[in-house]
Amino acid sequence: AMPDQCIDPIMIGAQVVTAFQSVVSRSVAPLDSAVVSITMVDAGFVSNVIPNEMNLTGSLRYFKSEVGDEVKEKIKSIAEGISESMGATASFSSTPNYPATVNTPMHAQCCAQAAETVVGKENVLRNEKPSMGSEDFSFLLNASEGAYIWIGNGLVPEDGPEGGCMLHNTQYDFNDEILPIGASYWVQLVQHILK
Repeated sequence: AMPDQCIDPIMIGAQVVTAFQSVVSRSVAPLDSAVVSITMVDAGFVSNVIPNEMNLTGSLRYFKSEVGDEVKEKIKSIAEGISESMGATASFSSTPNYPATVNTPMHAQCCAQAAETVVGKENVLRNEKPSMGSEDFSFLLNASEGAYIWIGNGLVPEDGPEGGCMLHNTQYDFNDEILPIGASYWVQLVQHILK
């Protein structure tokens, strides 16, 4: 009833989230890549009380560590600056998460050759654009050389949501028909490596 007598963290948080959208477009070189996403907002418990605080949680993705460092500094500066200008305080923390998944060219070549043996050269995509998707396998590739490949789930738009969804979607359904292809790929890969 008396918003003029408090500091509203939701109003501040909304401005912070909006300002974060300029971080990549104005702080990252056009040929570098980064993604800043606010994925969780936590504030208040009832509809008729302005809360004392607001927590924003999100994801930051990048390929180069120096880009990540620059983006983190900009996020911190924006959050603190907007909050201070509106009479509040902000703190920023970043928890290291998945590193970038980067294949070793030699191993990627080996994997592509094994896949070509199973499904034919015309069905193996070798020069796909990098993805910002996170993957547990990135930890292995940071410790040892190797390659991470996608088998292809048979994403067919005419199948509709049940058969045409990407991972991390509530409608996703694994295509069991590709299991023999996957098993055959691993056999070919082992045979190719061991010769």
